[in-house]
Amino acid sequence: MKLNPKKAAFGRHETFFLRYGWLTKGFWANLSYINDNTPSDIFKSDNAVVELGVGKNMVASIKYWLQATQLLTSSEKGFLIPTDLGMSLMGNNLEPGWDAYLEDEATLWLLHWLIASNATQATAFYWFFNRYHKTQFTQDELRTALNDFIKESISANTSAGTIKNDISVLTRMYSSVEADKKQSWDDILDSPMSQLGLIEATVNKEYKSSASIKNTLHESVVGFALAQIFESRQATTIPVEELIYSQGDWAAIGAVFRTTESQTLALIEEAIRYIPGKFEINESAGIHQVFKLEEVSPIEYLKLYFEEVKV
Repeated sequence: MKLNPKKAAFGRHETFFLRYGWLTKGFWANLSYINDNTPSDIFKSDNAVVELGVGKNMVASIKYWLQATQLLTSSEKGFLIPTDLGMSLMGNNLEPGWDAYLEDEATLWLLHWLIASNATQATAFYWFFNRYHKTQFTQDELRTALNDFIKESISANTSAGTIKNDISVLTRMYSSVEADKKQSWDDILDSPMSQLGLIEATVNKEYKSSASIKNTLHESVVGFALAQIFESRQATTIPVEELIYSQGDWAAIGAVFRTTESQTLALIEEAIRYIPGKFEINESAGIHQVFKLEEVSPIEYLKLYFEEVKV
């Protein structure tokens, strides 16, 4: 969640943005492998192309997105295993989890937070949502800005081609496109992330991304993000301003969700009320701050939400 200049990743998506069905298909397939008598990694298997029904590069891309969304993580033995969140959200093909098919928009907001706050595995996405502040831009401007960021802040050599691919995937994944007769059907399909309206493709190959009211963003997802920030920072108090605007290389709620200052504050207040007694907002030394009152696992906010929507 905090940028580490020595731990950054670019271009690992194999130039493919996140597609519908990939997370579910990849998660369940991997689960069947690690539940076998001889646990292994499906993504290293010769059968992966057949079992996942995609090409070799797409297999690597699915593996990447499952890690970028923090649904899978590396085990000590070298293969990927589900996180607690992954198991709760995805379940398995016999007993699907809370929202294995990504039908609830709250799930999409959650996955967006998990990607855009993942400075280690999705550094370009973290950079764009937390560190890039222009509201109108072209891909050329993004490439230049990302290149400057890498030179100034990252201990890594990144090629111009990799930067170009990251920017292309970022803008394609978060914005919708109109069908073109020359495009393949797979290229026409949007990513589930495009539903969130975080990047808008405008005229002359330009884009917009600015703070606005996000009516479908639920306070449970904000509560998850808030608890995760406190957990990652090992903090007992954080100024509200640092939760709205990214500071000190940490991901921030307002920045990642592109919400206005007033809506971000309102959502934080709603998240605090969602599970009472865990956090509170008070003024200290003239600064509005969020104070942690009791330990709470981030996943508790999601558990409560999905229990409510199933009623």
